[in-house]
Amino acid sequence: MNLRDILAEFACEKDCIIGVTGAGELEEIRIKLESADTPFVVDDVVARTTPTCELGGCKSIIVIGVPYGKYFSGIIDELPRGKQTVMLASRDYHEVLREMLEELANHLRNYIDFSYKIQIDNGKLYEREIARRAGFGFYGYNHLLISPVIGSYFNIGLMLVDIEIPPDSPIEQMTCEGCGECIANCPGNALAKGQPLNWRRCISYITQKKGELSQEEAVILGTNIYGCDVCQQVCPYNNGKLCSKTEDIEFIYPDLQQLINMDDEAFTRRYGNTSAGWRGRKVIQRNALIAMANSYVE
Repeated sequence: MNLRDILAEFACEKDCIIGVTGAGELEEIRIKLESADTPFVVDDVVARTTPTCELGGCKSIIVIGVPYGKYFSGIIDELPRGKQTVMLASRDYHEVLREMLEELANHLRNYIDFSYKIQIDNGKLYEREIARRAGFGFYGYNHLLISPVIGSYFNIGLMLVDIEIPPDSPIEQMTCEGCGECIANCPGNALAKGQPLNWRRCISYITQKKGELSQEEAVILGTNIYGCDVCQQVCPYNNGKLCSKTEDIEFIYPDLQQLINMDDEAFTRRYGNTSAGWRGRKVIQRNALIAMANSYVE
């Protein structure tokens, strides 16, 4: 069995997508990054676009995409409630993808010896561009990577390896031309065709930034507590892609008063195993207080 067959078998078993790309520099995206001003990432453009900076001797990059999120299937009551990304209805993707990639590495080592390094949204490399090169999909007007297989509701993990694996080809024929639903429906007006994301008006960013929010940011926040899925919810490529459901309303529409009253222990119980745990209780409670005020305005 060759390595590509092993990867395909693993993807089928784990219900994820897997692609491979070479370890060449990300030259196409480097110019854009040099002029970008993006939060929560390192400023070193060379490090973000040069895989060999992360793993000396890197020859290939294995990329996995794991679907996330559940939709709420129950009835929303009359309590003041906030809104959260559907990602919080699943276990912290950093842990999920790392475990999956470690399992894959151990499995591959039954066939070939190699060195590797794993990155999941916490390293320097520009993961989305690497996934695009590995044939995962194309950039939508919402700046997310859209896969023809699983839409945009997925997280990306990388495994840099020092062995050569036949690469996949990028997808060229899919576009958002003629649509624009995400642009029209973005609550913060953060999107425009052919323009960089105005992240300062993006709800997902605003819910995660530290410190006090300006009056304008508080208005944009609305009743959102962590993240925002609107640009994905309205995307035609995501129709039918969010198939898992939850009947626990607190994952996606949390009780605002409970959030305002929670102590550190309650925060850990609620958020400790989610991808929002890193941001801390103070930011979540700040958002809950603003959301409570905004809920009365709405």
